[in-house]
Amino acid sequence: MNIYSKLNLNPLAKAVSASLLYSIAFNSYSDDIEQIEVSVSRIQSTINEIPASISVINKEEIQKLAPNKLSDLLRYQAGITVEKSGDRHGDANINIRGIGGNRVLIVKDGIVMPEGFGSAGTSQGRGNFDPFNLQQVEILKGPASALYGSNALGGVVLMTSADPESLLEQSNGKARQSVNAGYFSQDERYRVGVSAAGKVAGGSALVQLQHQDFKESDINSDFDSNPKEGDSNSVLLKWKYRPSDNQIIDLIADYFKQEADNTLNTNIGPIKGPPGSKVTLSTANDQSSVFRAGIKHQIFDLGFADKVQWQIDYQKSNYKQFEQEQVQAPNLSQLSEFTRNTIEFEWEEFKQEQIGLNLLVEKEINEHHILVGIDLINKTLSRPTYIEQKDLISGTSTNVINGYSYPGKSFPDADITQYGAFFQDHFQFTDNVKLVAGIRYDYFENKPDPDEAYQNFNRANAITETFSDDSISPHLGLVWNISEQTSVFSNYSTGFRAPPIAQQYKSKSILIPVPGVPHEIVPNNDLSSEESRGIELGLRWNNQVGSIEVSAYDNLYKDFIDSKTIGYREAPPVFTGKTAIRQIQYKNVSEVSIKGLELAANLILDDYLPRGFSGDLKSAISIIDGENKLDGSGLNSVAPNSAVIGFAIRPNEQWQFDWHIRGVSKADDAEPLTRHGKPLPAFEPAGYLVQDLALRYAPNNELSLSLGIYNAFDKKYWESHNKGRDAAGELDATAASGRNLSLNANYSF
Repeated sequence: MNIYSKLNLNPLAKAVSASLLYSIAFNSYSDDIEQIEVSVSRIQSTINEIPASISVINKEEIQKLAPNKLSDLLRYQAGITVEKSGDRHGDANINIRGIGGNRVLIVKDGIVMPEGFGSAGTSQGRGNFDPFNLQQVEILKGPASALYGSNALGGVVLMTSADPESLLEQSNGKARQSVNAGYFSQDERYRVGVSAAGKVAGGSALVQLQHQDFKESDINSDFDSNPKEGDSNSVLLKWKYRPSDNQIIDLIADYFKQEADNTLNTNIGPIKGPPGSKVTLSTANDQSSVFRAGIKHQIFDLGFADKVQWQIDYQKSNYKQFEQEQVQAPNLSQLSEFTRNTIEFEWEEFKQEQIGLNLLVEKEINEHHILVGIDLINKTLSRPTYIEQKDLISGTSTNVINGYSYPGKSFPDADITQYGAFFQDHFQFTDNVKLVAGIRYDYFENKPDPDEAYQNFNRANAITETFSDDSISPHLGLVWNISEQTSVFSNYSTGFRAPPIAQQYKSKSILIPVPGVPHEIVPNNDLSSEESRGIELGLRWNNQVGSIEVSAYDNLYKDFIDSKTIGYREAPPVFTGKTAIRQIQYKNVSEVSIKGLELAANLILDDYLPRGFSGDLKSAISIIDGENKLDGSGLNSVAPNSAVIGFAIRPNEQWQFDWHIRGVSKADDAEPLTRHGKPLPAFEPAGYLVQDLALRYAPNNELSLSLGIYNAFDKKYWESHNKGRDAAGELDATAASGRNLSLNANYSF
């Protein structure tokens, strides 16, 4: 089968990809192959030693991308998408092969990052970091609980920040400073940052500071976006110390805070009620912060072990949301100006506090490289909400709104404990065959604390009990080196995710009397843990002129948890008919199947260019299909087929020109959409092709300047996360950005 036939790419893109593969396949070189080192397998390895697909974004690529958010960082990763929650909340989750949200584990500098959460129908909370200061990103695709435990159901994203020792090596041990600045027209964003590395207290130290100001994002339509003004600040402190030849101690402290003021014009207008009722004012202030600190200690050559590593860390995250809304209704009898003139203040918070500990022991015995590990996480969650409504006519206030008493909590406070123990063996079976076998035991327990605030929201009178579960996750992989240039890999992997307390006991309502908006979530005490099984088979071929990796995968997810509409509830006189309250409950879907084929290739173009020129051509293709085995329907989380082609030319060491083509096919097979039992047309975004251009100039090793033009030909399109929306709704509000540019400067000294 010709895999290109399923992609919505123009003939030029197809021809370039085909010529790239042909050139690599029919050029034979025997020079040493440059190996990219990764640690996502929890043992330092090269990509060619891993029996699974891994995407790597190194420091050089990160500098070229100049990312401000997740979607910038993963812009050119085929098969990996970023789920968004509108312009107000921005990038929400990373989706790997059709699985996203908290089913993808994100780890930064060895610390498991906070879980995301839902609010007002959107997902939030997983983009609370500055990607510009990252050193490397590794993405392990597919189930990975045999190494990482619960929440690695669909994959793992491993992020590493800059290392002070490595930075000093680049400057021959001398102190190193850098400054950076950038402008991005998409959201009128300004960025400025400083970095300094040097010798401190016998070790290597690093300080990085970053500040950004931004506004609402541009969309390529006539729709007027809600005005927004915000800023973010990040601080990274690291210290590396070698007390002896066989020890390394790393200390880290990392802080990120973002705040944005929003004017929610889309909420302003008529609402259900007496004639003339309307919202006249709607604003919001959103704040998010994450603080993490940790210590890592590595000891080598202990006799019983080649390496022992332990790490302990602390993390605290907080998301605060303040909203203000004014509602007016005219008095038709004209005895007074209004029959209703109220202003409502809402405050919501999502707090997470976490302590983590892990221990890794490595030992090589003959042909076996053995890894034994223990992971322990204890965290507390709390999500309080408070609403007060003030009557501007009488001056009285109340905290009883639509029958709910405040303060409230959408789910009970919880104390959660997770621990796992695992064993992994990298066995060099023959000179050409390596087996990787592993097994892990996980235990999960959450203890809810249903206080009065939770009971104020618990209309279903759900009984909250301690929930616990465990799982055994095996893994088996193989790498067969057919020749110096060619290898085959395959793996069988498993995943596990205990049901989050927010989905078990969540009881929350959004009661805005606009058709389609009012809804409430009903708790479900009978949720089961999610499980996954992944099978992958791949081929790698590389030499000095380039590389190819082709992989096919078949992932099966059992007891998949998803939100479902279970009915409608009327609450006269306001919430009736089209504004009846939609009841939603999280349920286990029997089986979800996701299959796909991926290809990644890279060709060095030096031999095809004029003398003195250098360049490369990269291509990545993802073909994917997902199905709900219960009813045969598609899955909104599964992105359409996509391809990325990147072309870079360097006429000399100072200049570089980049041209990227991003092609995406139509997002078909949307999940059925109904309202009040009646089917609605589900939006299936059309396919599109977008081209990005970039020019970089580096006159020396200290200074670099770049100009980027994204969506250069101003294509109007919708990204795949809009799949499944109401096709009759205001689609222009969710269109992607039109032509936009970035300017970046970096100076080191």
